[in-house]
Amino acid sequence: MGVTVNLNPKGFELFMQILPSIKAIFDIGFIPLPEEIQEFDEEVYELYELKTGNTERPLYTIVPSDDEMEQDNVTGVMLPEDLPKIYKGIDFFTKYASTHNIPLSDRQRVFNHAVERAPSMLREHTKFASPKNEQPSDNIFDELMEFLADGLDKSDIFTVNVKDESGESFSKSFIPAYAKNVESAVMTYEEFKQYAINAISQIFSDKDHKVEASISLRSTEEQHEAIHVVMEKGGGKWLNGFLVEPFYEEYTLGKPLGELVLDMVKSIEDNDEWIDKVNINDLNEFEKSKDSLFVRLLNYEKNKKALDGYIYKVIDDMALVVYMLAANNESGITSYKISTDILKQWNLSEEYVLNWTTENTAKLFKPYIIPIEMMNFKKSEAHTIPGEERFFMDYNFKLIKSTNGVYSLFQEDGLNDATIVFYKGAMQRLANILGDDLYIILPESDYAVVHLKSKFPAKQLKKIFRRIKSDQARAKHDILSDKIYLYTRNNDNLSVFWD
Repeated sequence: MGVTVNLNPKGFELFMQILPSIKAIFDIGFIPLPEEIQEFDEEVYELYELKTGNTERPLYTIVPSDDEMEQDNVTGVMLPEDLPKIYKGIDFFTKYASTHNIPLSDRQRVFNHAVERAPSMLREHTKFASPKNEQPSDNIFDELMEFLADGLDKSDIFTVNVKDESGESFSKSFIPAYAKNVESAVMTYEEFKQYAINAISQIFSDKDHKVEASISLRSTEEQHEAIHVVMEKGGGKWLNGFLVEPFYEEYTLGKPLGELVLDMVKSIEDNDEWIDKVNINDLNEFEKSKDSLFVRLLNYEKNKKALDGYIYKVIDDMALVVYMLAANNESGITSYKISTDILKQWNLSEEYVLNWTTENTAKLFKPYIIPIEMMNFKKSEAHTIPGEERFFMDYNFKLIKSTNGVYSLFQEDGLNDATIVFYKGAMQRLANILGDDLYIILPESDYAVVHLKSKFPAKQLKKIFRRIKSDQARAKHDILSDKIYLYTRNNDNLSVFWD
């Protein structure tokens, strides 16, 4: 059976733009005509400047037909960038009127008809929002698709043509999807993750409903990445999200990206525990949030764009990034990347926050080591070793010696073991316990390996590192650092030994 996918290249962009366009019309409260959108005339500019003192940019308003522009009949003030959204909304409702056989001349009837049938996610944050006690529909997503389809051209829908073994072909149509021919190269996991972040941000963000999408880790026995949507509501912040991997698996099996994005939205909409999920209101005050802050290590080059606007410090080819621990329970760890915008509210420097957070990470996720030869069991089994004997920063620590001079570093209940290398005093303490300088390899954020310098000639160590990198590439794991580090005891110094 063969499958050919025909995509309208504007399909996905249209879908992303039509949601805020509908909300813009709902905000206005009626369907304007394109000719009713006019720039301020000279008199209204003068009056507006007297009132606000600001007319540096072109300003527009809606003037009902057969009316003159006067200060008392100006309906809203719009900037040039608002106009495309309004025009797209007008176009949508024009087609919607035709679909429902209502003449556009009866604009109020068209508008009322749409408001009554629009799903809550379109009316939300407008004057036509659902009453607070109204329960969302169980099939809100199907309703959204049905509503949008009423105002889209057939050419905006993409088609999958399927040919069976007998040569007979049939087709199936869908709501607009990603503007990319699926016969081109399949996205990598990292590309898909960034695509999903961008798509979810566009769908949920608006002027009243501030949303950030950032990557966090959740884990029980294994690590999984989740995209978290952070909603500002009622003066506080709330967080919810979904795991990336199941959606990426569906993508690799051929499910259209447009449908996957809709499924992601549905997974959030269907979660009736959104408000109870994770409350991160404490982020507004440093004294309330400081004990929940921790750092993670990420590869800098691969995350450079995603880190823009967040608190981090570059260390060679890595970035030490500040997160807030939002939840740590039986489901795993949920964390939220911290924006630099909060620094003004805290009245603190980025350097201070980074130093505090690094020290606090050592308290939240205590470091311990086990010999590499004990790594044939799961990490969780190391917890059977008594705590005071396991944690090498504790006074009562008892070393279990490695027969070959190689140790693995772990965080207690953590997900970012490599961060231990940058705990204050951790490498000095460990080197003194082991009685040697240390070679340190950081192939992954949750994988940190220490080699005793006296037992490994440089040539042998480089060979080991090449093998680790090769194994990582075959497993399609991202490398955290391409460098080997050396910690020397006599001067308490961590430096790059080889890259």
